[in-house]
Amino acid sequence: MFLDYWEAYIAHHKRIDHRSSVNGYLPYAKGVYKPEDLSANAERIKVFRDRQRAVKELLSELSEDRLWNAIVVFQRYLFHTASGLTFTYQLKKGRNGENNRELIVDRRGESKSIVWSSVLLTFEKAVELRGAIVNRPEDLGEIRDVSYIYPMLYRFGIIEAPEEMEEKMVGKRTKEMIDTTGIGKRLITQERIRKLAKNFREAIEYALKNGVFQDDVVMRNFPCGCCGDVTELLGIYLSEHGIKDLWYVCGEYSSDIEGTKNGVGSWISHAWLSVGRPSLSDSLIVDITGDQFKDNADLGNCDIPVYVGKQDAFHRRFEVEMEDTRKLKKIWDDTSNATISLIKMYNEIIRR
Repeated sequence: MFLDYWEAYIAHHKRIDHRSSVNGYLPYAKGVYKPEDLSANAERIKVFRDRQRAVKELLSELSEDRLWNAIVVFQRYLFHTASGLTFTYQLKKGRNGENNRELIVDRRGESKSIVWSSVLLTFEKAVELRGAIVNRPEDLGEIRDVSYIYPMLYRFGIIEAPEEMEEKMVGKRTKEMIDTTGIGKRLITQERIRKLAKNFREAIEYALKNGVFQDDVVMRNFPCGCCGDVTELLGIYLSEHGIKDLWYVCGEYSSDIEGTKNGVGSWISHAWLSVGRPSLSDSLIVDITGDQFKDNADLGNCDIPVYVGKQDAFHRRFEVEMEDTRKLKKIWDDTSNATISLIKMYNEIIRR
């Protein structure tokens, strides 16, 4: 019987040919592999570096102007409040198209505005408390919309938060997931997902050892340079075993260009699965190719072959935009060469 597959995968491959990991997700320093993707990737790299630079400049000079620069470049960044709710913001535009000092917050499809005076008052109080742990947003003052400004200042490095707040603002541990298969509802523990991920990684390693991928330009280097395809394959496997609500996530990392050879920094992308919408605080990361970066000091020399858990220091290094996530959904039989090739690879792995 033909395997179920996902809508997002088909849409993705109508835009580019086979081997997403080769064309967009290879973890190499020079990350643009398709001419048609050049402008989009260049823009993402620019946004990432602009954000890095803005935070660095703000921390070196805690001024209103530097704060404003950070606010400008962090538009559309996905923040979490101290209670774990997600939101983004954009600046209101004036008649001449310039940014007004008013933030339009988008949370769950509803919008509200935050005036600049509230942001500035909260910032000034945060500067006064610099070095101390700010236990809750209200500790910055009885200021309107402080619950939204608190995670912004935390992201900019202006304030420190208690551990329980940090977990909610960067992603809380998932303890249970619900499976709604035809057999009926049952609890799927984090440990079961880890076991499945470990089994699939071992199956890939066995296939690799037995020459299954010797002619495959991507998979023969597992775990290096194949995170895109492996994430797709792992998604099939977890779905076949009843894990629901799977999301494909692609993050990008760019080192500071200052002090690097010829003024050129490194740009790296990495893909992994999320059980649960990546923007939610209870989502769970599933990554079986992170150890390809074990020799990369910039990324903390990650040497974990199978990671299942909340967002950690390694994955936090990667900038993830909302458009770089997509839900994996079961759909109709697909006969495109890209899908057939990937499914053939999947069958080769699981028969071992």
